[in-house]
Amino acid sequence: SQLVRPCICSFLRLPCLLLYFLAMSSIGGADQPPVKKLKRGDDETGTINIGGPMEDEATARKKLEEVGFDPEKVNRTKMRPFDQEMPYTTWQASPMTHFCRAGDLPMCRFLLAKGASITKASDDGWWFPMIAAVRGGQLHVCKWLLDNGAASDVGRRVGNDRSSLWYATRSGDKKYFEIGKWLILNGALSVLDG
Repeated sequence: SQLVRPCICSFLRLPCLLLYFLAMSSIGGADQPPVKKLKRGDDETGTINIGGPMEDEATARKKLEEVGFDPEKVNRTKMRPFDQEMPYTTWQASPMTHFCRAGDLPMCRFLLAKGASITKASDDGWWFPMIAAVRGGQLHVCKWLLDNGAASDVGRRVGNDRSSLWYATRSGDKKYFEIGKWLILNGALSVLDG
């Protein structure tokens, strides 16, 4: 059975419940059939379905080197400046996490084809591709991650017990509202009984 996960604190309850009811009303209630999800795997040609066009090798290597990653180590995390406006604030990121936050889907596809994990957390446990995509406001990347095997990351929490939904409810920006709605429709409020 599935339970609705209570929100971390009282001031977060209202946004979560509001998003939940708006999400349910927009699809006509909980009686709707579940959304079909693509499965990642080998097709009949022996190639991995990465869900669309990817970056070419030369451009991808250049992009990785420009942001300080070793193109040969696609799963290694590294301390990175959080963004250009706050160069003194750092975060630990893998190449996949970095490009998910940036919304560079062709680069994410390239990394997946090279063996990068779409669910691997940073060594400190605070970052993984889904939460990075949410924090970057990249709904298209969130959908791609879900379609390629990151379903368990929709409700996953980081070291401070915050989830992707928590981050999506922190902003009044419409794109974060849409991400929050999508997260709820894809299981962010549900957990398996332990």
